[in-house]
Amino acid sequence: MKTKFAPIALVSAMSMMLTVPVMADEQTVDVKAPEAEETALSQNEVSVVNRTEPDSGQVTQKDAITMYRLYNRNSGEHFYTSDVEERNGLKTLGWEFEGIAWYAPSTSSTPVYRLYNPNAGDHHYTTDAGERDGLQALGWVYEKVGWYSNEGNGVPIYRQYNPNAATGSHNYTSDVTENNTLGTLGWNLEGIGWYGVSVNCPPESLVNEITNTMNTFESTMRTGAANSRDLTGLHDQGMILADLVNALYSEFENRYYMFQNGRLVGYSPVGNDTVETSGVGEGQVLIFQPRRKKLQKASAITDTRPQGNALYFRTGSGKQKIQAAAGTLTNGFFNGEAISYTFSEDPNNAYEELTTGPAMDNFMNGHVDKHTHYLKSSVTRMMDFEWFMDVERGVPKYEKIGNYYYVCHSDTINVYYDYVPQNLVFWPRDEA
Repeated sequence: MKTKFAPIALVSAMSMMLTVPVMADEQTVDVKAPEAEETALSQNEVSVVNRTEPDSGQVTQKDAITMYRLYNRNSGEHFYTSDVEERNGLKTLGWEFEGIAWYAPSTSSTPVYRLYNPNAGDHHYTTDAGERDGLQALGWVYEKVGWYSNEGNGVPIYRQYNPNAATGSHNYTSDVTENNTLGTLGWNLEGIGWYGVSVNCPPESLVNEITNTMNTFESTMRTGAANSRDLTGLHDQGMILADLVNALYSEFENRYYMFQNGRLVGYSPVGNDTVETSGVGEGQVLIFQPRRKKLQKASAITDTRPQGNALYFRTGSGKQKIQAAAGTLTNGFFNGEAISYTFSEDPNNAYEELTTGPAMDNFMNGHVDKHTHYLKSSVTRMMDFEWFMDVERGVPKYEKIGNYYYVCHSDTINVYYDYVPQNLVFWPRDEA
């Protein structure tokens, strides 16, 4: 007797490669998971130790404002702002987020004026009050002081002019290579426009923004999980955080930084996973590893490990864009009810997935519910579905059917693996 199966698309588990057979109308189609390089995202366990000697001051946190850069592909304009709401608003209008342009002092005696041309639709920035007044006389609108120049010089911000452009004719960059390259392409190099601040640690205002964004994302993830595994808003909020983390990837050294209330309270040596601190008070801490594109937020540090209410977040530059997990940490691992969220932008099967259920030392352990939503799929008949697995310490209960391992049956879907899935976790760990 032939058996018919409900249509099924890609089903994934964090940190695993798998192939899911798609069976409908007695036909089989193989849908591939993301490549290994996108799923093999490791996470070392972070420990915290108190220093017995005063900090040598190798890493210091300066008071600085983060300047963001966006690009309008239609007009050719690069835009610069420290305003998070303005940045996010322009992104929703189709502007491309190009990362962090430089860091500016919070104030100085040298303001950088921002002007807008209502006819051409672009902006201009200058420290020269005479240039500001001259442009106003020509019809430009003076908007405000955009930021300040560093009085002690510091990081030069170079200014270039494109004589052939009707809009977006000026560009500003701290990158010497970009400055020189534009010169070879016919731009006029106009020297140094102003100066930024050199930093070797994320400034407090940026850390607070990251923390607030993480809190919003975590709240949405927890609330969505409580409300029938709803994925609404997770992708958009997660991408705001992912863009920030990706922008900071090459900004700082390969070390961990630990913050409390936005302030630096400890850091690890370069290439080391042990955060050294002279003392952490009570309350939430944020641990950040820019080179691994990884954030960890916990309600406390106890016995050298993050404890209590926690959120892990990691992003990538390839198809695996977001991995996140939330729950309660005991002994440094998720125990009890936990939630995970994954977003992949594989061009053939872009999807997001929410997983909820009990964890034992990070391993899925019990009845685990999943909600998978396809943003783009080669399988068009099923774009949003819920399913489940019953898992015992990372290994789902299954029935062997032919060459496949049957793990789930619901009203709308059957789920099979082509090998026994195991080590299913809410957050991936290094094997070593």
